[in-house]
Amino acid sequence: RGREIESEGGKSAATAAVQAKLSGLLEWLQEREDYLRRCDPVANTYDELYMQLDEHKGLHHDFDEKQEEYDNIVITCQEIMNEHADPSVGEALDVQLMELSDKWDSVIKASMSRQRAIEEMA
Repeated sequence: RGREIESEGGKSAATAAVQAKLSGLLEWLQEREDYLRRCDPVANTYDELYMQLDEHKGLHHDFDEKQEEYDNIVITCQEIMNEHADPSVGEALDVQLMELSDKWDSVIKASMSRQRAIEEMA
């Protein structure tokens, strides 16, 4: 029984750790979404367009750096949901994981849309 409790405690710690990472990534995505909303309109001069394009490439670099973290969170959540005896834990993680996935896709799409608009003007 002691090992079972220890095992459940370990899963609870793992669940708390992944939820903390998930929350942190959601917060990071919200900051990027807010940044995209605050961006100046697409410029109409050559120098400003290329400055905006360089700034935007930096944003994409940030996403590339976060991709592994995103992938690891998804994998860890799926493992916890498959292994955890309490279905409510799996359901809660599934909701958070869907929120993360939706936010990730939404911010990436907004970023790509802005990049296309800048490139079309350049």
